[in-house]
Amino acid sequence: MGVLTTGYWITSFRRARSRTALAEKIANERVVICLASEDGGASQALWVKRFAAAMEKLAAPLLKQSGNGSAREQEAI
Repeated sequence: MGVLTTGYWITSFRRARSRTALAEKIANERVVICLASEDGGASQALWVKRFAAAMEKLAAPLLKQSGNGSAREQEAI
């Protein structure tokens, strides 16, 4: 395994931060968050589900390229 440079880590961090921001935007567009006292936390749970689905979709090409991820995730790509 080769030595990874600081530049690699910075680039990797920026990409991860961008994916996270995009997934957050997707989840925000699809779910209106209410106070937990108003809906028993259902909207928060739905937002987390949408965020996780968006992150999986955005990360899928990277997982396929690197060979990481479960067999199910590999087949879904």
